[in-house]
Amino acid sequence: MSSRTGQNVHLPTSNQQSSPAPTGHPPPTNRKEVTDDGGRGRPTAMQPARSRHASVQASHEASEACEADGVIDALAGMRSSLGLEAPLPTRRDRRAVGGLLERVRSRNADGERTSAKDEVLRVIAWIPSNTFWLRRAMTGRALVANWPDIVNDYAVDLIDKQRAYEAQAAERDKPRPERGPHRHTWLCSHVLAELGCTSEQVQAGEHLQEQAWQIAFRMNAGAQERTSANTGAHPVREGGA
Repeated sequence: MSSRTGQNVHLPTSNQQSSPAPTGHPPPTNRKEVTDDGGRGRPTAMQPARSRHASVQASHEASEACEADGVIDALAGMRSSLGLEAPLPTRRDRRAVGGLLERVRSRNADGERTSAKDEVLRVIAWIPSNTFWLRRAMTGRALVANWPDIVNDYAVDLIDKQRAYEAQAAERDKPRPERGPHRHTWLCSHVLAELGCTSEQVQAGEHLQEQAWQIAFRMNAGAQERTSANTGAHPVREGGA
């Protein structure tokens, strides 16, 4: 009974509680969010953070293991293609190669995983050109154990090839001095070809020598007329082409 009105006041029971005033927010619920794939989709807000971290860590480890296997397969494939023994990889090989990829990755400025793997694969593709390391890099562990020396020889080889290329380019681009017109002699190849004789035959016969002189003089005179260069020189009595 109310002290003010004198009337009996009945409080609502638990089943008769009135709805709260609207606040613009949905009422709290303990039920998980229903997804289109039956609850097997993305983790909901109710999933513990520890579980999400474990899932990310497992995915990262699986990716690293796949990269290590790719490097080991490339090494074995390279050796097999050359008819060399390729021992089966072990867990120690995989751990060693995984550690190598991590070191190469941490050294790179961008830290991209693909760049680390590609760098190791480039060195493996180069190894057949160096028989010293081809004899020694048989397994993943052997590759990792000798990696500092292998990658150093690889870098030096690239420097040598670049220097050789630059030297060839410089030689190719070097200006060539212009050669003067050919001066025919009594024993040059052009005169001998017109005579149809060898140099020994011409030197053995005076008649052939005289003919050779005349042919050489005529050839030089014709060349001077074609080039309009009057040098006034006459063929000299000397050998050579």
